[in-house]
Amino acid sequence: MIIETRSLGFTFRSRRLQTAVITVLILLQSLPVFSKNTQTPQSDRVFSLSLQELMEVSISTAGKKVQRVSEVPASVVVITRADIESHGYSSLEEIVASVPGYFILDNWAYSYSVPGVRGFFSQSSTGVIVLINGVSQLRKGIESYSIRESSVPVECIDRIEIIRGPMSVMYGTGAFYGVINIITDEVLESGEGCQVAVAMGSLRSKYASFTLSGNRSDIQYSVNGGYRYCYGMNVPLHELSSNLAAWQIVNSAPDTDGRLEGWDRYLDITLRVAPLTFKFTGLEMMQEVVKSLGVQESGDPIENLKLNLMLEYDAALSDDLHVNANIRYNVLNNLEIARFWNTSYYGNEDLRARSYEAEVRAHYSPDDQIDITAGLTQNAMTEYYQVWDYTEFSDYYNNQRRTLSDSDDITTYAAFLQGDYSPTPRVKLVAGCRLERMTDYGMELSYGSDSLQHGARTEVYGKYRNEGLVAIPRAAVILTMNESNVVKLFYGEAIKRPAFSENIHNLVDLGKFGFLESERIRTYELNYTTALLPRSSVSISLFRNELDNLIGKVYTYTDLDDLISYQANGGELVTNGAEMIIDISPHDDFDIELNGSYQDTRDKREGYEDIAAAYSPKFLGYANLLFKKSDVNIALSGRYVDEMESFWDGPPGEDLGGGRIGAASESYFLLGSYLRFSNLFTPGLYVDFKVSNLLDEKFNLPTSEFNKWIDKGIPGRDREFQIKFGYMFM
Repeated sequence: MIIETRSLGFTFRSRRLQTAVITVLILLQSLPVFSKNTQTPQSDRVFSLSLQELMEVSISTAGKKVQRVSEVPASVVVITRADIESHGYSSLEEIVASVPGYFILDNWAYSYSVPGVRGFFSQSSTGVIVLINGVSQLRKGIESYSIRESSVPVECIDRIEIIRGPMSVMYGTGAFYGVINIITDEVLESGEGCQVAVAMGSLRSKYASFTLSGNRSDIQYSVNGGYRYCYGMNVPLHELSSNLAAWQIVNSAPDTDGRLEGWDRYLDITLRVAPLTFKFTGLEMMQEVVKSLGVQESGDPIENLKLNLMLEYDAALSDDLHVNANIRYNVLNNLEIARFWNTSYYGNEDLRARSYEAEVRAHYSPDDQIDITAGLTQNAMTEYYQVWDYTEFSDYYNNQRRTLSDSDDITTYAAFLQGDYSPTPRVKLVAGCRLERMTDYGMELSYGSDSLQHGARTEVYGKYRNEGLVAIPRAAVILTMNESNVVKLFYGEAIKRPAFSENIHNLVDLGKFGFLESERIRTYELNYTTALLPRSSVSISLFRNELDNLIGKVYTYTDLDDLISYQANGGELVTNGAEMIIDISPHDDFDIELNGSYQDTRDKREGYEDIAAAYSPKFLGYANLLFKKSDVNIALSGRYVDEMESFWDGPPGEDLGGGRIGAASESYFLLGSYLRFSNLFTPGLYVDFKVSNLLDEKFNLPTSEFNKWIDKGIPGRDREFQIKFGYMFM
């Protein structure tokens, strides 16, 4: 079947992913398929792992090598397949929202569901790197990572490794607050797997997924795919805006019915013939947003196609030396439609970007005391083409084109080195540094009519000058006092380079405003993990984040006393916080999980010190009660999010013209329930029942910068139901 959206003036076909799925299934039809091992090695007693067993869990994301959690110089959260099944998570957004210090906001626009972490929030979804099987899901040119655009079906996830803290030494620009690595091909280690699942629920939602893995001779393979659809919420417009007429939203439908539809199709493929591995991830999606809400019957659709390919060589050259080399290629196509306020008019944004990254690294460990990781990377955006066509706004938005100069690309070169030294078996010292440099590149901006009858087209050219060589350090001390007490003290820095899309904003007035520089963060953290009681663990973290040179709006007055704003560096935030995670298993069948976060974020810009930071809840809490007996699994979860303010726009002080763009959000507590029956009627068949927002609490999220007209706040999701059927082939 081919699905098209011709009514949008654009044909967006799903045949690419469909053809890939069919081809892979045909090729693998004759390969042996084994029963799915859906549990982690210790999952026969999921709720009774000792602290020592938990600290022995191995991960690969933090240091790009296999390490025990106890050895990683960062705060680590590992979510396994058994965790997903026992908690009843139904989406990546739900999983991330359960992690200490994380929360999710939906802006009903561009970035969809956006994570905040440790008091920091970016509407453009920057600050946390998202990987699938180690492959970056970066939106190149915009330099952001969307949770929605990494919508891996939960049945396909073998584990998620979440590293909290600056990770730029290993991952370069963008790793402000860490890395989320979604792993779907871990079953290659056991060489077995086949599962299908279908679900339906509230808001006309539909869901399907499949996993398939196996091996033949020396070939291992893993294929995962899924489809998701949701009709979207129906909210009266008068509950969104206090003054619809001021936004020219007149003669419009009275609500959002049918204007927030969305669907996505996901596919990943891993083929391994040691020492070579090929990895592919693809996502095709459409999501309607309401950035304008004119008289149209549907919302403004955003359509995306993201393809990521990676070829990797991984081998041990000796007992002491391990080498990895990989090359990755990324394709991004994006189309946005906006009809705004006129039935006969619509505007659109079209974006295409192409990029690649190559890396070579080596791990050298001559003895039990020394472990060294070194690497070289090169990444380049070879194509960026963006068109804005909003002719009714102004000539500036008439067929505006933003491109890289023909002969240029944006290339970053980096070298990194990290060393671990253990002077005693109980003490580990870690130090690392990354040296990174980006090339100069040319940018071209043109706008206006192509017709001579309407005046000459304006063309602007500028050359971005790099900041030179940037050094990014990190250091840590890890003390293992005994098997029940581990202390980690670490310091790290990270940068986020300005995106091409940010720099080109200042191109027209380059002489006045100049180009942007990198944002920076410094983090200090103390982490203590202990077992106060048998079958329990407690983890406490104290941290301080110092962010400076942040890109944001700067306000100034002209000679005529007119207030103007422009993008520039200058933002400064400081967050002091604490987190606690408690896990208690009083019985093999029963588990209690609690986590809470306190984060106090202050705006350090002159004049803004007494203005509360936007989108920064002070308290976050999450609780889970889990019961599992034989083939029955029951979970009851609760999530608390403290109040949040919306963005402060303008100079400090309302008397100077500044103020909030819209409503804040009050604190809210959401309760959810989950019931799972496994091996129902026949081995391998299972059914899930899930209710979200069990008490049907009404709550709002703070007004988004991308949707200022919704000044009453973004509505949260009401009570929702889902039933899922799945089968694991035996």
